[in-house]
Amino acid sequence: LTVLNLFVCEYTSSKLKFIQTLSWSLNFFGAFFILAAHEHYTIDVIVAFYITSRTFAYYHVLANSLAHKQRSSQELTWSWFPLFSYFEENVDSIIHNEYEWPWTPIIELVSRKYRIFVRLREERRKNKIK
Repeated sequence: LTVLNLFVCEYTSSKLKFIQTLSWSLNFFGAFFILAAHEHYTIDVIVAFYITSRTFAYYHVLANSLAHKQRSSQELTWSWFPLFSYFEENVDSIIHNEYEWPWTPIIELVSRKYRIFVRLREERRKNKIK
């Protein structure tokens, strides 16, 4: 729940405050219901939230800082977060979020296929007439 919440808040547009607020609410309600169902101890849930949020924040701070490109900083990063160098090895600068409606590429693909279909249908009609 917490990782999903953090991803939603990090990668959605700042204009979508409703989705971010909903995500935080669902995260807290999920933690509450885990505690209410006696699935975990309270300290387990608090520690899990803390570790998850700090790891997420630490990774994104490292990814967004240009200092991790320096040799001494890379060695320090390797000791604290070994997979970071692997995940970010081909990234030269900060990658900015770009938002696009998810159905735009689908609409373009369908319209392209439809134009091909119409063109082929017209060619068949012309061949039948001749």
